[in-house]
Amino acid sequence: GGGIAKQAKRQAPDVIVLPLEDISLDDDFVSDALAAAPRALGLVADGSVSGLRELFGMGVNGCILHSAAQEELVSAIHELHEGRRYVGPSLASAVVTDFVVSIARAAKQTTPDVDMSIVQASEQAATTAHA
Repeated sequence: GGGIAKQAKRQAPDVIVLPLEDISLDDDFVSDALAAAPRALGLVADGSVSGLRELFGMGVNGCILHSAAQEELVSAIHELHEGRRYVGPSLASAVVTDFVVSIARAAKQTTPDVDMSIVQASEQAATTAHA
């Protein structure tokens, strides 16, 4: 963790790419890296709504999946360099799926008279879109 931050401080990049193994982060690692560069792109294995909120709350400006194509990595770096935030399409799809499924589950639990065919169709659409 500290090696990336030290190297970044020496090279003074505009954007630092953080290879994060999962969405649970070591606050010191991220804060050290963010002190070395004005913008940070996180590479994550998977995503969740709460995980992305945590990342952006720590100061990370964008996220893509580890498995993203090289072109997506380049696009993300360009977006961050221009001062914009970035969430990769595959990661955004995973977050939307997670969100829709959580709403459907909550509807099942809190609204007993909800039309279950609508809830099931929403879950199916979200799962299919993410596959």
